Amino acid sequence: MGLHLTSPCPRAIVDVYGLVDISPYVNMADRTPEPWKGEFTDEELERFISDRDLNNVLTDACCWNEQELFSEEELGKRWAAEIKYDKRFRLQAEAHQWRSVRALSGDIHKAFLHSERFPDKAELDEFITSIAPLRILQENEQRPYPPTAFLHGSADESVPIQQSYDMAATLRERGVPVIERYEEDEPHVFDIKYTGPNVPGWETTIQPVLDFLDQHVGIKRR
Repeated sequence: MGLHLTSPCPRAIVDVYGLVDISPYVNMADRTPEPWKGEFTDEELERFISDRDLNNVLTDACCWNEQELFSEEELGKRWAAEIKYDKRFRLQAEAHQWRSVRALSGDIHKAFLHSERFPDKAELDEFITSIAPLRILQENEQRPYPPTAFLHGSADESVPIQQSYDMAATLRERGVPVIERYEEDEPHVFDIKYTGPNVPGWETTIQPVLDFLDQHVGIKRR
C-alpha cells in the first residue's frame, strides 16, 4: 500500500477490496480442513508454499481457474504473453485456490509472511502491525498517504467491506482525497463483470474511479 511504496510515492491508489489490516486473518483460530481434491496433494501444495528458493519466487499463476476456462492460446492473447499449462503453472494456480479455500492462518504465515523468520509470535505480530496501513495511520496521524479510490462489494466474504469503510474514514479525517464506490450484495472480485464501458454500471462505478485517477495522477486519457 501507499505507506511502503515510497520510491517514488504513488500519486494515487486504487484499493480494490484490499486488505488494509491483515491482523484478523493471521490470528484466526485454525481448524482441520477437508482433504484437498485436486491434481496435487495437500503435501505437495504445503511444500510449494514453504519453498524459499528465489528461482521459485512467483507463486500465483492466475487469478483463479483461468486454465480451466481458456485455451493456452486464448489466455496468451488476453495476457499478451506466452502461456503454457505446464506442471509449474498448474501447481501455482492450484496453490492459490488451495490457500484461499482452506483460509488457514498457518498458510498465510508460511506463504506470505515467511513466519519462520521470526523467533516468536510477539515479533511476528509486531511485523504484521508494521505492514498494515490502517493500523499505522491510526497510530501515527502525521503519516502522509496518497489520494485513494475504494472499490468493494458489500457481500465480500473474503475481505469484509468494513476494511474499506475504516480506511476511507481514516483518510478523510486527515484530509486525504477519497472516492468510494461500493456495490450492494456483490461478492469478492465482483468487478470482473466490468469488461468495458458498455457494461451496465460502468458509468456509476468504474468511470468515477478513472476520473479520480485522471485528476490526481495528472494524465488525461483520450
